Amino acid sequence: MARGKRYFERLLTESLDDALTDLFGEETKQIIYTWLKSEYRIAREEMPERLGDFDAALTRMFGRSSRAIRRVIVKRLYSKMRIEFVERTNYGLLDYVADARLSAQPFVTELETRE
Repeated sequence: MARGKRYFERLLTESLDDALTDLFGEETKQIIYTWLKSEYRIAREEMPERLGDFDAALTRMFGRSSRAIRRVIVKRLYSKMRIEFVERTNYGLLDYVADARLSAQPFVTELETRE
């Protein structure tokens, strides 16, 4: 896996973790991860590669409230990447993450030079 892709996936995983912890607390976040693994066979480490499945599971778990959860995840990711979050009509988690991936190259290059 390319180094830049690993950075992006790590940032995305951290953003998911941070958002779920902020919204639900550590214990409930762990329950959500356990449920995702048992019901949907999505491990925490697989979430960046299985984002569509994760997104669908969020909808099944939280219904209409999942939209607010997605927004927190995306805002956290954009903040970590130092890009401005602009809410867009009819955009979902996958759309925002795709946009972030496009913006990621200059960001991850900067991170790589720091190591």
